[in-house]
Amino acid sequence: MLHLQERQAGKLREQLHSVLQSIAETKANLEAIERTLALHEIPVNVVEIEAIVPQLNPRLFAFGELTRRIYKAFRESGDWITKEEVIRNVTGLDKGSADPAEYRHARSVLRDRLKKLAWSGKLERAPCQEQPLPKPSLRQTRWRLPQNTC
Repeated sequence: MLHLQERQAGKLREQLHSVLQSIAETKANLEAIERTLALHEIPVNVVEIEAIVPQLNPRLFAFGELTRRIYKAFRESGDWITKEEVIRNVTGLDKGSADPAEYRHARSVLRDRLKKLAWSGKLERAPCQEQPLPKPSLRQTRWRLPQNTC
């Protein structure tokens, strides 16, 4: 019986030795992987990463700021004003001296906002004059705040 126990103990020692050797090899492999990953880590500044879908038409102003500036321009004028006057009062851009692309973007954004405000009844719109004028630039739609009829 002692002989059987010694044989089983010998087998268990061999298994223990192979398991310990396997553990040591696995630890060495994991340490090698850690060193390799540390070599390939690249510090990334998150601020420099651009959006996946770039915003083609960036906001002209923060949310709500455009409407507040439009109302302010109308309150200061007090009467009918053209879209170009609104652009000049709201953005400070002048058609002759501003960058053409920037001016077109501002004009488009303001035109859309003025139309929406007129459609909702917050602005009045007077279409351009029907008679022919010497310059096409004089044929502009005029805008104003609604007048109280009471």
